[in-house]
Formats: sequence, C-alpha cells, structure tokens
Amino acid sequence: MFVQDGKINDQLALVIGLKYNQIKREHLPNLDVNHFIDYLFKYKWKKISPKSFSEAVIDIMSTDGENIVVYLSNVALTSSKNYGLDEFGDLFDK
Repeated sequence: MFVQDGKINDQLALVIGLKYNQIKREHLPNLDVNHFIDYLFKYKWKKISPKSFSEAVIDIMSTDGENIVVYLSNVALTSSKNYGLDEFGDLFDK
C-alpha cells in the first residue's frame, strides 16, 4: 500500500523524514534514515501494517528514540550471533 516498485509513497516519505529529523535532532544524532525506515517496516509494521495513511502517520509520529534504540539493540544482538569471538578483538584492549 505504501511501497510501490521498491519506493515509498511520497506523502509517507515526507512524514518519515519529518519524524526522522526530529528524533535525530533531539535524541539520536547518529541515527541513519535507513535504520528508522527498517524500524517501521521490519519491526513496527511487521505483523500488522497500517490500514490507512492516517494510521501510518500516527504510528510514525508516536515513535520515539527509545523505540529505535530497543530495535537497533535487538538487531545488533541477533546479527552478532553469526560472528566468532575473534571478530570482536578490536573491542578489547591488548
């Protein structure tokens, strides 16, 4: 409904951009827009996608920095299980 040919609807992209900039300015200055979009489509709307544009806008505007941090933490934990301890060597002082 909101994505056609791999491109997000222009109106929805505007709302996403507005909220992304607010979160980036107020909470997470290093947040990447792709992480925010992934949060919406792969986490928030994974099981139940909004049925209307207004529902999507409400979902986007109700998102806060804490939701993004929880999502990104889960992504980091699940992706790290594919690596061995030797790949984390740069995190430890020698």
